[in-house]
Amino acid sequence: MGKFFAQGHDKMAEAAYMAVHHEGSVARLLADTGFDPDAKESIREAALARGGWETCPHCEYAGAPVSIRKHIGKDHKEKRS
Repeated sequence: MGKFFAQGHDKMAEAAYMAVHHEGSVARLLADTGFDPDAKESIREAALARGGWETCPHCEYAGAPVSIRKHIGKDHKEKRS
């Protein structure tokens, strides 16, 4: 999509959107989009299946590829090859 907001304004827009549509609550957003506690699939599972997330090869940590690299560098220094 490219750069759409001035620096920091994306977070302000996100907060405003959350306030308007989901009572300012991530829990409400998840419930509103089908990721409530009774859902067949968790948001973590969805992110791993369709959101480009990965799991750490050394533990159960999950996140975007750049987050995994940072996590490994910080938490698994001795295990890097």
